[in-house]
Amino acid sequence: MGVLEGLRDRGVDLLDGRADQLSPAFRAMLTDGLGRTASQLRADDRLRTGVLEGLDTALSGVDLLASPVLGVAAVRNAAGAETVGPTSVAGVGVDPSIG
Repeated sequence: MGVLEGLRDRGVDLLDGRADQLSPAFRAMLTDGLGRTASQLRADDRLRTGVLEGLDTALSGVDLLASPVLGVAAVRNAAGAETVGPTSVAGVGVDPSIG
């Protein structure tokens, strides 16, 4: 997780001394990212590349794409940086912290 390591190198450690300032969902994402191996990160990169290539292929003949700005209705902001979205969209389960 290069960003966290870069911040640590500059004296800012988000998980040591500042963890209580982060929402539980964000803190969980950071700790999950730190626990990933190099091979898992490479697998993520391959998946991301495959998705991007698939979109490029699917949209290669498209000149205009119209879509709603959001896939779900607006979510009210919660106090304390704990705003989350729905747990499902169109019947498909989603992570409420990232949609």
